[in-house]
Amino acid sequence: MAATEAEDVVRQKAPAKHARHSSFVWKYFTEDNTNSTVECQLCMTILKYNKNTSAMLNHLKMKHPLSTASTSSNASTNEQRTTQRQTSINDFSKRPVTDKRRQQITDLLVNFVVKDIRPLSALSGGGFRDIINFFEPGYTIPSHATLWKTLTHQYSTVRANIAKEMKDKSVSLTTDLWTSCTMDPYITVTAHYITDSWELKSRVLRTTIMPERHTAVNIAQRLKETIEEWGLNVFCTIHDNASSMNLAMEILAHCALKKRQEQLGIKVNKLQNDCATRWNSTFTMLERLNEQRIPVQAVLTDETATKLNIRRSLSMRESQWELIEQLIPVLRPLAKATTIMCAESHVGMSFIYPVLLNVADNTLRVRESDLAATRSFKDTVRKQLITRFKLESGGLADSIPITACMLDPRFKHLKFLPENTREDARMHLTQLVRQNGGEEQPGATGEHDAETGAEEDNAGLETEMQSGKKARLESDFEQLFGPHYESCSSKRKRSDNGADELRDYSLTPHIPTMENPLKWWAHNEHCFPRLAKLSKSYLAIPATSTPSERIFSLAGNTVTRQRSSLHPSHVDVLVFLNANQKDGREDFISEPDNDSE
Repeated sequence: MAATEAEDVVRQKAPAKHARHSSFVWKYFTEDNTNSTVECQLCMTILKYNKNTSAMLNHLKMKHPLSTASTSSNASTNEQRTTQRQTSINDFSKRPVTDKRRQQITDLLVNFVVKDIRPLSALSGGGFRDIINFFEPGYTIPSHATLWKTLTHQYSTVRANIAKEMKDKSVSLTTDLWTSCTMDPYITVTAHYITDSWELKSRVLRTTIMPERHTAVNIAQRLKETIEEWGLNVFCTIHDNASSMNLAMEILAHCALKKRQEQLGIKVNKLQNDCATRWNSTFTMLERLNEQRIPVQAVLTDETATKLNIRRSLSMRESQWELIEQLIPVLRPLAKATTIMCAESHVGMSFIYPVLLNVADNTLRVRESDLAATRSFKDTVRKQLITRFKLESGGLADSIPITACMLDPRFKHLKFLPENTREDARMHLTQLVRQNGGEEQPGATGEHDAETGAEEDNAGLETEMQSGKKARLESDFEQLFGPHYESCSSKRKRSDNGADELRDYSLTPHIPTMENPLKWWAHNEHCFPRLAKLSKSYLAIPATSTPSERIFSLAGNTVTRQRSSLHPSHVDVLVFLNANQKDGREDFISEPDNDSE
């Protein structure tokens, strides 16, 4: 209805306007004799009247936006101000949602969960709620219980329709076993039939957890339960359980192990697998196996849980358990070293040689109590470290890691190297300073206590290290660096000022190993400008390629099977934003160009 036509209808139907009715909405509404209700002259809807025009205005905005557009735009200034007072922005943002629309939105949310195979928790996320609040401020996402009730109601409705459709039909069943990512075993049964209109239908009847042994008898029992539950007329059953039997044994062992752990009061932890591409997986596997030794042995000796041939192949001798006990303390420092050097939050390049030399000289030193296999393992790993990292070669002095050590105030004295190698390293660094720094640097003049900044950082560090996590990390550092480790309580000696920057830097005491070398340089950059310039290059080098490998994992989470159609450029944008946005901030996102498409 056009605006002029609406006004004609109102003029024909509406009685004379009451003097106190100053709002334009009264052009479209009339009161009853009791002044308790009003009637819309455009659609004959009756509304309750509580001595204000908010409900009428909302009605016009929602139901007749075009019909009332000209009238509302031509209202007087006083009417507009009155209207704005009566219907504030908050009133509109919190406009009531009808029961019908509320149910429609809830059904759509449930459909989202079902169609995209999402957990109900996806609807409770803060970002998702922000979207719903933006588009429908008056709607509140129901509780988990309400959503689940809606889901089960839909399940019951669909189930009844399928049962009705399959009644008296010749049905063939298929069944298969599968394992969730949490190692829970499931069995799924599907039905296949042709309708009266000759449509081939395929329906999933049930997916239930199946912790019992996956034998033919147990699978047949599950099928029998399904047939009776649905009242089916089964013609044929198709299943392929040959490939599932090996998987079934793995699942059964998992369930049996969990049961034994609970019975013995041992922490319920899953066994870990060794993975050739994961550096620490062997250590993690052996440590977990040794932790769960008692329940594992109990499962292996249980004839109802483990077949005889499996028990014979998996049972371990006492000497093998002893070997595991000896290998764990050897592998633990190696695991800690890879974890620390792969981290992106601290300097890593200067860690390499102090850690590796300590591991080679101490952790991998053969002891009289070592088993023959342990001795062989230590010798093999030590030889590989020496060969791969050239620990005994004469070319360490000018290597990038040693230069990084020289520029790191924690390790600059190179106590882990022979004296002749230290001198060669100092000469190499002197040459680099001359090549890159020149004779004079702005800001190089003036007096400065190189120790002050470090002491300030150290005071803050001592407070920070009260936490258990920090204490454990310091313990790891102490184990990794051995005699080259310096605690926060180490005494420092002041050095005399010298004319040569490198000599002056060398004379300053080193800082504790747990301290951040970049903070030290932040306080002392103007005192050693040439070395600071080199430090920004050498100390920024990561010790491993793990940072890029972590992006592969992030990309894997982005390009899932359900998102396999993403364009490569979209993947790049998603990974970039995810990796670079920290703490919810969008520091690098500027306002979009209005002229761009």
